[in-house]
Amino acid sequence: MYKCRSLGRLFGVAALAASCDSSPDVGETAQPITCVSDDSCALDQVCDPAHKTCLRPPATRNIDVLFLIDNSPSMAPRQKALAASFKSFMQKIEATGADYHVAVATSDVGSTVAPDVVWRNIGTSCDTFAGDDGLLQAIPCTNRYNLSPEAMATCTALCPDPKYVPSGGAFIARTGGRTNVPAALVVDPKSGKTVDEGPVRAFQCMALVGDGGCGIEGQFEGAKRALDGHRLENSGFLRPDSMLAVIFITDEDDCSVQLARRAENNPDTRDCATPDANASYDCFNADYRCQARSLVCNEALNIPGIKTGCHERADSYLEPVQKYVDFFSSLRPSNRLFVSGIWTLPPLDGGGELNVVPRTGPSGSYSLNRLPQLCATESGGNAGAPQLRLSKLAQHFKGRGGVEVSLCDEGSYSSALNSMATTILFKAGLSGAGG
Repeated sequence: MYKCRSLGRLFGVAALAASCDSSPDVGETAQPITCVSDDSCALDQVCDPAHKTCLRPPATRNIDVLFLIDNSPSMAPRQKALAASFKSFMQKIEATGADYHVAVATSDVGSTVAPDVVWRNIGTSCDTFAGDDGLLQAIPCTNRYNLSPEAMATCTALCPDPKYVPSGGAFIARTGGRTNVPAALVVDPKSGKTVDEGPVRAFQCMALVGDGGCGIEGQFEGAKRALDGHRLENSGFLRPDSMLAVIFITDEDDCSVQLARRAENNPDTRDCATPDANASYDCFNADYRCQARSLVCNEALNIPGIKTGCHERADSYLEPVQKYVDFFSSLRPSNRLFVSGIWTLPPLDGGGELNVVPRTGPSGSYSLNRLPQLCATESGGNAGAPQLRLSKLAQHFKGRGGVEVSLCDEGSYSSALNSMATTILFKAGLSGAGG
């Protein structure tokens, strides 16, 4: 095997330096692959910056998976589909005997300008400064107080026993074959073997985070806060030598607002009837504002109609997508990082449609909002709101195993999660382990 000492600092694994050498093993005749970046290498390899050759670092049995779940209004059916489809993902990981951490965080990062400031008459969960602030969510849905009737019914169906939550931590963990959730031993009808479904039941109780979160969703910021170490409650989730996977599920585009521009979240509005490509933030209601003030299209966004040629504004009030690409990339080298998502497809710059219509009630630019984008995979079904930023993030990691899944294709969630698990295991060097 071709190896190299200089990669030790990239992985933070002491054993790596000892196992690296720039020359081939005795008897090995294969030539190293010359590379200029990780994208020149196989999915489970990285480019050695000192020797310009592709290397496969030692496998890791530690796999850390963060599910960033949108908890804004309308997400109850999507959370249900995710939780109900999780079994295949967990079975795939467990079959290898890997030590895993599985955690859940939400898209609610608040919207106000300071901890002691509230918006006038808003009366919603957006009226906080930090929201859930990236805190890992380990409570069962039965302990949540702001569930809609649909979310409550889903909780009753998928989390009938709230005891299945982690003990001694904010995430589901298996170490040395033992998990930190109560056992649920059942006979697998396919194999006839007795299996422990405790981790699956725990995830079903935890992933139903409800639909009472802030509708100004900060999916990227929520994932960053869950992983950046500022919450002591999240300590222990991210291990230094692990394979890290970040999986998003959401029905709206990312709206991670720059802290310095949070004043533009102010819910007060006015009517701006004259078409204006640079209409002020207060010309739009809070739900539509994120896209109306972060995109520029061929047509003004403060009047009804289908919008074409949409792309990100140079002066967007949202954090640059590149900020989060850089953050996730700083946590792991590319062959130890998997970024994926379930959201509306296709994106606006790939055939998606932004159709703006007035809502019922008083007319004016502040009444405008987006029609749900029709599914590309199911005739007659509706997906979520059109998006651009989510796919932009995924495209940065696509060549290294990232994947996008259509939100409305709920029947494929199980197979999609299974495929995600396959890629995660391959990148961890465990693709042949455990059957």
